[in-house]
Amino acid sequence: MWEIHFLGMNVSYAAFMLLEDLVKPYDLTSESPEFQNMFRGFDNHVFQVDRKLWELAREATEKGLGDLILNTPVEAVIGKLEESKAGKEWLNSLHDMLEVDGWRMVRMMDFNEPYWLEDPSSVISPVRAFIKKGGDYDLDEVTGKLAKEREKAIAHLLQKVPDDEKSWFEALIKLGGKTSSYSEEHDLYCELYCHAVMRRGFLGIGKRFAEAGALDKPDDIFFLNPDEVERVLMGPEFHKLQYIANRK
Repeated sequence: MWEIHFLGMNVSYAAFMLLEDLVKPYDLTSESPEFQNMFRGFDNHVFQVDRKLWELAREATEKGLGDLILNTPVEAVIGKLEESKAGKEWLNSLHDMLEVDGWRMVRMMDFNEPYWLEDPSSVISPVRAFIKKGGDYDLDEVTGKLAKEREKAIAHLLQKVPDDEKSWFEALIKLGGKTSSYSEEHDLYCELYCHAVMRRGFLGIGKRFAEAGALDKPDDIFFLNPDEVERVLMGPEFHKLQYIANRK
């Protein structure tokens, strides 16, 4: 995680910030739409997961499950889907996706909430968002338009740049273009993926504590700080931590 943050990200952001300074003579800033367009429409793992969610939404709509997913309370959707053949088929697609991409927190660093694979109903809300966009919404088409706008914006800037500086600008644009994807992907791999794995580990410790009587239930582990956990980790059966976890 340290390498991802401070080696990869710092390099790409350095190019982005240097380019931000160099475009000022051309009446551009990092807030200018023309500048921002140069760094949009890239493929990355975050987009690939979004694409799978979009495909799940399209499948749900095609199977006639859209209204059920939209109008049923999130926590009850999966139970309702299990009542029909079409619903079960859709759930199989959902679980196939989660087997690959389910190690993901709902929000960054919120250890107290279940990750996708732990609680599949967590995925219902983003699927709903795509269903609401309607059957005509095409995620690939949107991304393709952004990519075309990117190429157009880059070409427009390079037309203004002196010939002897074009190669330098092109290099910075290419490296700076990694910034947005790198930023999104680092959130996925670090703050969402790694923290889902950490939550599983914390819950494992909590389960051990609960079985030993040191806590009432596994997720009470999130009410303890690291020192309190480490102090009793080797012999939880000799400790009672309810006075910490259950205090108001």
